[in-house]
Amino acid sequence: MEFSKSKATERPKEAPAHFTVYEVGTDEYIYCPVRNRAYKVNGKPEEIVRQWWLYRLKEQYGYPFDQMSVEVPVKVGHAEAKKAADVVVYTNATKNQARIFVEVKKQNRKDGLDQLRVYMNATGCRIGLWSNGDPPHVYLLRMEPTASQEEATWRELRDIPKKSQELADVDTPILRGELTPVKDFLSVMRECENYIKAHQGESVFQEVFKLIFAKLYDERKNLKNDNSPAVFRVGAFENAADAKRRIQKLFSDAKKNWKGVFEDAEELLLSDDSLAFCVSALQKA
Repeated sequence: MEFSKSKATERPKEAPAHFTVYEVGTDEYIYCPVRNRAYKVNGKPEEIVRQWWLYRLKEQYGYPFDQMSVEVPVKVGHAEAKKAADVVVYTNATKNQARIFVEVKKQNRKDGLDQLRVYMNATGCRIGLWSNGDPPHVYLLRMEPTASQEEATWRELRDIPKKSQELADVDTPILRGELTPVKDFLSVMRECENYIKAHQGESVFQEVFKLIFAKLYDERKNLKNDNSPAVFRVGAFENAADAKRRIQKLFSDAKKNWKGVFEDAEELLLSDDSLAFCVSALQKA
């Protein structure tokens, strides 16, 4: 997370063109372009991440500040959530319909995804973003409940759509050059573990290891250069059963290539939806 720092004799009185932290003596200030006022941020690293994202949403994604709100109360059932949403991006300046919920944390924090899902479920918003300022950021897509699946399910997007884009515009194949090293693999495993335990009773380690085995094969055999598309992925709108058939083929090919790791008859035992969730969590790594 990079941003400018500037020495100043007084707190800022207007929003800068680019995100800047102003140093006034021993104090640090930012000027929030959404609330139109200056804030002291000494000891408030989470606020710095939030302000960094406000500017990023405008400069990189094209959303004007008048389509954003911060510290937004969210009604969950008959009461408000204990914590207000950090940032909400709306479809337009009337702010009647949320397009993206943003949950930010200070650097090195890993929690907050569950809270983001609460906001999205309560409002029906389909797109969510979680970030502690350091990549990889998490881009969530809420899949609506169906006749056979009463609860919403979740997929990870490659990115959030820009103001001018539709969801389908970010649902393109992942290229080798876009993969990022996993900095906290344990948190990814726990996320998969929690989902699998909540939805079925298979061995978490064994089934996730099968997926990692298939992913390693994809990277070794299919990702020849930075422009090579990954086979190990699940599209945002892809049928989970179709995704499972493709990943099962990868797993079968991997078993043939690296004999002795798994029995020939072993298959992926995760349900279609559980597999799609875990693949979406692993696919960008």
